[in-house]
Amino acid sequence: LVLALVAFVFEGGVSLGAADPSLFYFACIVYLAASIAIFPMVTLRFPSFALQITLHVTLDIVVILMMMHASGGIHSGLGLLLLGTLTAAGLISRGRLVLLFASLASLGLLFEQALEVWEGRALPAGFLQSGLLSIGYFVVAGTTFVLARYGQTHARLAEARGVDLANLNRINALKNVLSAAVGLVTVVVFAIFAPIH
Repeated sequence: LVLALVAFVFEGGVSLGAADPSLFYFACIVYLAASIAIFPMVTLRFPSFALQITLHVTLDIVVILMMMHASGGIHSGLGLLLLGTLTAAGLISRGRLVLLFASLASLGLLFEQALEVWEGRALPAGFLQSGLLSIGYFVVAGTTFVLARYGQTHARLAEARGVDLANLNRINALKNVLSAAVGLVTVVVFAIFAPIH
């Protein structure tokens, strides 16, 4: 929505939608409509988490690549938006699904560059930038996946330590009760068997 507004307000001043304004606005409308349609799925938690994240990330990839194509390709800079999508997916996804997303983004980016070259709007040298950005997709996806896994491991460890600490507190409480009981028994035994003066 923000990109469509910027493209509309600064028409001609920015490269957003410069190559194909109708495709750019169509992609923005599709993105907005799909985001509204997806919202109830998130609220209802249906379908499964893995399917939802796959749907969301695939939607981001397809629509951002459409906007990128409508804005002149790799030189528009819109491909960088997918780094944020892949970072978020890497942090919240469970498993190696994020590498699939990086693959989809990379293949889509390379396909978009091939389409630009085929249409005569870009030179084949642009594949270098597309390739480097694709490498960036995998680096970001892999790094955030590893960091998320590391965080999950530490969360499980902290939870286990919390359980251990709770168990130690129970043991200490039981020890205190037993100490008090032993003290009481000692006083009673001493009172019963102590000579009276």
